[in-house]
Amino acid sequence: MDTLLTLSNLCHLDLIGCVIDTNLAASYVEKLGRLPNLDELSMPPSMFSFSLIMDSMNFRKLRLSKLAIYMEQFDENTFFEQLETMMPRKLEVLVLFGNYFALKKSKKYSQWRRFEVHPQQRESLRNVRTMYMPHRFSSGR
Repeated sequence: MDTLLTLSNLCHLDLIGCVIDTNLAASYVEKLGRLPNLDELSMPPSMFSFSLIMDSMNFRKLRLSKLAIYMEQFDENTFFEQLETMMPRKLEVLVLFGNYFALKKSKKYSQWRRFEVHPQQRESLRNVRTMYMPHRFSSGR
């Protein structure tokens, strides 16, 4: 983690295939908040999953426009509470990997307007960026 923190120009970090000690996850998220240019992040299930309630986890200090997170099970109340209380303030797109089929049937999902929530299964975070927000990233970023 200390090596990552030296990469001050890091804009995109894809950790989805990594294994991270869940006990250290909250401290890692806090440290990632120190990266001034980090704009897109994908997290592995070992770091965070919408299926678990983790009181110590908070993404508010991250300055991300795009975040990809795994979801094993969908619980409507827990999921939307976490969206309201934990997500980065400037988040524009949340990409969900895993079991998101119940989410698509949720009435709250169809009414959610604060930021985009995209269930995604197989494409990388970079492909999702191009597919859903080409106007914002057309400057070659």
